[in-house]
Amino acid sequence: MEAADTGHPRDSMVRRLTRAMLVVTLASSALTAGAAGLIAYRLLLAGEDRRLRDAAVDLVEESAGMGAAEAAAAAHDEQKELAAFGIHIALFSENEWLGGATGIPIHDGCDWSPLPGDSGVRLCGVRGHGHLAVAMERLESIPLLRLSLPLAALIAAGCAALLSLGVSRRVARWAARPLTELSEALSRIEPGGPIPAPLHA
Repeated sequence: MEAADTGHPRDSMVRRLTRAMLVVTLASSALTAGAAGLIAYRLLLAGEDRRLRDAAVDLVEESAGMGAAEAAAAAHDEQKELAAFGIHIALFSENEWLGGATGIPIHDGCDWSPLPGDSGVRLCGVRGHGHLAVAMERLESIPLLRLSLPLAALIAAGCAALLSLGVSRRVARWAARPLTELSEALSRIEPGGPIPAPLHA
């Protein structure tokens, strides 16, 4: 047993309870902050994917039954409308570019661009009626959010620990009072002596 434990059993118990409360507070706040940040990231990404997918579906449906020239004109018109919102779109027939923005790779589904130097570029491709429409948007803020989540979790856990430190010792003293009073009463009993009446219960 530690020297501090021998001289001050109550303080020792309070310190242990305080440390335990701080550990629980740190762990729970870090988990909560991390989970909240991950959910926020997923929701933001799902919202952006929905925008891109809707734009691609609109172009596929609009170009249904059109010849190559008409489909190309429709893609160019759609690109002009979407450019104001930071979205670029292209229309393909099989692997052949028909119209719209240039430099967009052929892509199915929604994912980050695999091209080098295009980190933060989100692509959503939709096939239909013999065409493939690919919508693209640059989303630098969302990858940065993903990187900042661990830091946010650590900051939140640190703040929670500081707040907890102010009250945990008082709570620990209150929680440990019955045990420490019992321990002190037992330590006053002489070997072979009678047990005080309050201790019988």
